[in-house]
Amino acid sequence: MKLRHWQFECAQQALQHYQLSSHFLCLATPGAGKTIVAAEIARSMYQAQQVDFVLCFSPSKEIASSIRKTFSARMKAKFNGSLGAVGESFTFHKLRFLADDFWTLLENHRVLVVLDEIHHCAGDELENANAWGEEILLRILNKAAYTLALSGTPWRSDNLPIVLSKYTSADNQIICNYTYGLQQAIKDHVCCIPQIVLIDNDAIGVTKYNETHKVYSSFEDLINNTDLKYSDLINNDQVMRYALKTAHNKLSELRKDSPETAGLVVASSVEHAVELQKILIDEFGTTAIIVNYTLANTSELIEQFRNGSEEWIVSVGMISEGTDIKRLKVCCYLSDVKTELYFRQVLGRIIRVTQHEPQTAWLYVLNDFTLREYAQRINTDIPEYNIVLRDVPEPSFVDDHIENNENLLQESGRNTHDSGEDILTTQSVDTLVLLNNNSPTVHDTVSMNHLMVNGDYREKIINLFSMS
Repeated sequence: MKLRHWQFECAQQALQHYQLSSHFLCLATPGAGKTIVAAEIARSMYQAQQVDFVLCFSPSKEIASSIRKTFSARMKAKFNGSLGAVGESFTFHKLRFLADDFWTLLENHRVLVVLDEIHHCAGDELENANAWGEEILLRILNKAAYTLALSGTPWRSDNLPIVLSKYTSADNQIICNYTYGLQQAIKDHVCCIPQIVLIDNDAIGVTKYNETHKVYSSFEDLINNTDLKYSDLINNDQVMRYALKTAHNKLSELRKDSPETAGLVVASSVEHAVELQKILIDEFGTTAIIVNYTLANTSELIEQFRNGSEEWIVSVGMISEGTDIKRLKVCCYLSDVKTELYFRQVLGRIIRVTQHEPQTAWLYVLNDFTLREYAQRINTDIPEYNIVLRDVPEPSFVDDHIENNENLLQESGRNTHDSGEDILTTQSVDTLVLLNNNSPTVHDTVSMNHLMVNGDYREKIINLFSMS
């Protein structure tokens, strides 16, 4: 496979950098093809006899498997840890469970260690490291001949420093050795132009128990002036139906010209995903599959969808960073995770360029203040507000502040959420019903009150990029 210009340039800079330093950090926008760059760097160093082995670590089994295939193909050798293999791909979770004998490999041989999605690993010292960062500091730092870190979103929502990274002294901004942003990727036709559609409603009725109802003019007005949360909105029947309908209409339009085009729905829980899938199938007559952390064959399902013809895939934490399904061009974002890192990683799933049209990607989200802010600065490679805090302990066994939880979902079956985010609730003190002029009446599932609201939905498109 011929390298893209940016991939060749990055690989060359890394090889030159390694003549003077042992660590290299590459920031490349999600969907740009970082794994191929890493494989090319590894291939060049192995052929030049600069390294004896290559070890890769990443957040999930899905990513680790993809890395294994890419490196094997690029290096034209086995990459499965077996006899005669040039390397192996593991998850970060595996760091804690590799035997001491395994780590002597780094002491006795020249090893290149590749750390994909390095932002999952925190700490510039043991006192502020998370579990994965601690293992890297103890096992890899100053022991690996070379380290290569990759990320499309090199910051953390807990503001802890990313392991092995350097920061400017003035404002604690991370120092990247190579940067390839979304603006340049669009200009180079490496990524599609993202169109982010903000969904809102102008008449939202809320009835409190034994009280008269009130009407609010937007989702933001509702959240700011009631006890209701964003998580209540994404679980509301009317909101779900309208968001899915709008996204499905766009997908149907795109499939007229490109029948293989598919859509992604990001759900907040297994139960939520089942409900969303039911709406897609029963009400819109489309095809939809679910992938979540309770399924043993998630990787197989994703692979089947990648090469199949189904229209929709509904995911609970399984399709975010590192998952390459090029035919995805539409996403309906109904997750309760509202971190900028996760938002951008999800966007990265639908902006990969294919050989066919369309070359525009569509992300549908509710017009929430936080998500709107994220959408309005996606042309910024690293958010300016990011400040790294020092000496902040994080005494957790696993990465409690991980933004997409993919590692835990796949490897231990647990589901956690970024601290500080709205956690899903099954009830609310307030009753919420939204209707547009063409929508059926929905009964109140929270109390005995019944409310009808004749509000119009509206969409606003945010597009910060152009091909010119």
